[in-house]
Amino acid sequence: MMIRSLMAMLVVGIAACGGSGELSREEVTSIPPGDATGTALSGSYRLTIVTTHCDGSCPSFQVIGSIYYSICKPNATDHETVTVTQKEGVLEVTGDSSLWVQNMSGGVLSDGQFDVGGYETEADGNVQITARVKGTIDDTGSILATARVRGVGSAEGQTINCTGTYDVTGARQ
Repeated sequence: MMIRSLMAMLVVGIAACGGSGELSREEVTSIPPGDATGTALSGSYRLTIVTTHCDGSCPSFQVIGSIYYSICKPNATDHETVTVTQKEGVLEVTGDSSLWVQNMSGGVLSDGQFDVGGYETEADGNVQITARVKGTIDDTGSILATARVRGVGSAEGQTINCTGTYDVTGARQ
């Protein structure tokens, strides 16, 4: 079910509502490479993602019977495993369908600071999702980042214009 996938992405995910330029499709898909070299940051990372703020129209959807799923719920905690691929100054992050956006790309600096983003649609193209994650991966493989995710559109008769902000921590496995 596409809506369930959308909801999972936004709950797990990474923002304040409105037309923030840093969450526009153009911005999240054109993040330049950084000055890092090598591939040392590549690997599998286990993340803990905590929703710190939700803004806008963030509806709940009926999943089964009396069970409802909120697309953005403050203080919700989730766990996700992602694959990070470093190709010199380019950093790619790939997750499964429960990650906000399954494929994000951007840049990494020589000190481990990174900025990645991505765009995709859900609900037969009726919902646009943008995500941007900024943070640091240190020499030990620990991640500390802030993610912002925005969903805009309509699904199952409800309007979505929701931005969530998330604290992301984790480590290489």
